[in-house]
Amino acid sequence: MCQHFNDNGSLNVQEIPRDLPTNVKPTDYQISFNVDETKFTFKGETVVEFDVLEPFTKELNYIELNTCELYDVSAKLLLPTEEEAKSIEEFTKFQKTRFTFAEESLLSLKKGDKVKLLINYGGYLNDKMCGFYRSKYEDENGDIKYQFVTQFEATDARKAFPCYDHPSIKSDFTVKMESIKDFVHISNMASNSETIIGDRKVTTFNTLPKHSTYLVAFCVGDFVPVKSQYEYRIPVTTWTVKGAEKRSQYSADFTSKCLEFYENLFDIPFPFNKVDSILCKEFSAGAMENSGMITYREGALLLDPEQHTIAELQRVSEVIAHEVAHQWFGNLVTMSDWTDLWLNESGATFWSWFCCNNFYPEWNVWESFITDSLANAFALDSLRSSHAIQNDSCEPDEINQIFDAISYAKGGSLLRMMKTWLGEKDFVAGVSSYLKEFAWQNATTADLWNHLEKISGKPVTESMSIWTKNVGHPMVTIEEVATTETEITLKLTQNRFLKTADVKPEEDQIIYPIVLFYKTEANAVEGSFENSYVFDTRDTTLTLPISAAKDFYKLNGNQSGFFVTKYPESRYEKLAKQSSLMTDDDKAGLIGEMNSLCAAGAIKTSTFLNLIVNWKSESSPAIWNQMLVALGSIKKAWFFEDEETLNKLKTITAKLAAEKLDELDWEIKESDSFNLKELKVSLFSSAVNNGNEKYTKLSLDLFHKYLEDETVINPLYRDTMFTAVALNGDVNDYDAVFKIYRKNDSRKLVALRTFTRFESKELVDKTFKLIDEKIILPQDIYIALSMIGTRQAGTYILWDWLKTNWAQILLDFPPSLNMLSYIVRICTAGFTQFKQYDDVKSFFAEKECNGFDMALAQSLDSITTKAKWVQRDGSDLIEYLSQL
Repeated sequence: MCQHFNDNGSLNVQEIPRDLPTNVKPTDYQISFNVDETKFTFKGETVVEFDVLEPFTKELNYIELNTCELYDVSAKLLLPTEEEAKSIEEFTKFQKTRFTFAEESLLSLKKGDKVKLLINYGGYLNDKMCGFYRSKYEDENGDIKYQFVTQFEATDARKAFPCYDHPSIKSDFTVKMESIKDFVHISNMASNSETIIGDRKVTTFNTLPKHSTYLVAFCVGDFVPVKSQYEYRIPVTTWTVKGAEKRSQYSADFTSKCLEFYENLFDIPFPFNKVDSILCKEFSAGAMENSGMITYREGALLLDPEQHTIAELQRVSEVIAHEVAHQWFGNLVTMSDWTDLWLNESGATFWSWFCCNNFYPEWNVWESFITDSLANAFALDSLRSSHAIQNDSCEPDEINQIFDAISYAKGGSLLRMMKTWLGEKDFVAGVSSYLKEFAWQNATTADLWNHLEKISGKPVTESMSIWTKNVGHPMVTIEEVATTETEITLKLTQNRFLKTADVKPEEDQIIYPIVLFYKTEANAVEGSFENSYVFDTRDTTLTLPISAAKDFYKLNGNQSGFFVTKYPESRYEKLAKQSSLMTDDDKAGLIGEMNSLCAAGAIKTSTFLNLIVNWKSESSPAIWNQMLVALGSIKKAWFFEDEETLNKLKTITAKLAAEKLDELDWEIKESDSFNLKELKVSLFSSAVNNGNEKYTKLSLDLFHKYLEDETVINPLYRDTMFTAVALNGDVNDYDAVFKIYRKNDSRKLVALRTFTRFESKELVDKTFKLIDEKIILPQDIYIALSMIGTRQAGTYILWDWLKTNWAQILLDFPPSLNMLSYIVRICTAGFTQFKQYDDVKSFFAEKECNGFDMALAQSLDSITTKAKWVQRDGSDLIEYLSQL
């Protein structure tokens, strides 16, 4: 922080504005980098050309740029005259540097003139997975190597070059890179020229037009190309490491397919002449959508063509489809500010599911959307510590925290709701129109609404703005007020829903325009909805056709709307026996909302368990996954209660899963459908995780045979087999799994999830030593911590570790990185009791929580929810379990 003192030495408190001046706007950057791969530093040169929007003044007689962790900074004007900087002041707190020149140099400039500034500086190739950083890995021979890659989103371009580091400022970028000649150089655009000078290589890339700084990207290292084998009009390449070529082919091919799909869907060609996917061995996020140069962590990019699991195939496919969608949503059309982040992330989330549904219809993608994205959105949005999709403001330490289930999943769920409301044809046409108008520009949420409203003729702006500008979602409570032989009259009331069940009057002021895509017997299993009703008052009445014979209705057909429905208690008993009258989407959605309702005390836990037991004959993997997740949420709430109750919950879960698996025959056959394979995998995993003796013994036997011969197990059961070892193995098994982890092959992540889950103190201590020594990479720390916390003792161990090592954790994972939020959440959210809540709150009471305060608040809300649930429903659950 630059401080200014009076002549007498006293501090002159001068108000320094956080934001950069708006009287100029950068239009062109020429940025050059010379990498020192041994000292982990680089020399940089940046030439920025500005348009003068308003004249300089005596008070504003300087140029400022965002900078962070740059050193030896020097600067001079190139236009309107050549002149060295009179002074250079760094304001560290606000991550910016001020360049001041002689008064006459800038004061003479008029609106419309140009300014050009040259800055030279040094920078660090840090190990924090942000900015221009070093990514460490072991090659095939076990030798330590480094890649040098970029991760600029949200505000870390300033760690590589001085800039206006904000999404609303689009400019042209020309990148030049120098390194040792053996390294490969890659950037957003294709190479324009490449020369070898002695032992150095210099590459200049074509100009990247009209982009925000966070999307600029480049990398240097020992990359190996894997070309797409799918015919597409431009080159598509996955750049990987030696030895991983075979596992990189799928990503190259599927990227090409996704590019072609989106081009055809939106009638907008991808604008550049190549797309590269980069394997980053150390990477803080899952992937990053940089235009033409998408970066990925290993688990989101590589896929073994012969040994992958279903989950791995779906994960890699969805991430690739997401990042390719960003080439239109975020890159071609960019949000005007981080407050509208959802335009990027929800757009990419929704369309990635849409894209995967095109290529893999057998996945029943929209069922999985309900159990994945929709469920994640509800989980966070049902907490008081949630936030609106559109944020009124976004301070620097808040930006990384809003990359969460609201900006991704809730927004994606609202897009799915609109697709149902507007119809797919008008919805796609409206989105395409929006993309075309704002290509190469910045846009707001209102811009998207305007195009959807214009195409569909429906009041999109009026309706959807309420959903995106307000935090939370409603619960619709149904009262059955009158019934005849042919119809039923319902009274509907909407209120804010919180799992903590303590909504305050001031939090319950919003009336949502809810589109009720209701179902009756006549359209029970249809996918389209001619029956819909807009519910935009506090309460209303609705009369539905119904027969005494079937007596069926469902208010939120296919779980298309973003609200929770609370039926009368007697209606749940009927729905539990009306599975045949609902689609799988309906059933998955009903399970999810009942889970939320019993957590909030709106229905009894026994009512929910009764429905699950009644649906044990279901055959959809999505429905079973939702039921097993729901049972898991009950176990998590009772995690620190009496052992007998917890064991009964585990026994019920294991019994349900094992009996269904016995019925199906656990062995996977070539003739099994995709759904049947997925169901068997899910049931097998649940049976083992919950201690079923038969399937645990089978898994352990297979594992020890697997160590000698990897072909003894169907790869789809690989993860379950490893889980059984984690839950029941000894130190020799730990060492065997760790040995697999060190091979760095396709089993690395499952091995990591396994040896970090072993329970004995000796082995947990060993795992923490591996974290300290960074053998478990910092990018994967959240995996290790999550596994340690799967058992009671592990939850306390995590909390003690966090408290004891807090100072070092802050150094390793500074608040500006979202990794710290993950760590705080993982180490606190597993608690379930009020006394544990008090302990967590007390520890952080005197801490500076900027950068992770939202995660902490969400953990505390989660603990409160579980504590109230147990307090309220403890006797109800015990009574129900005693009857089974």
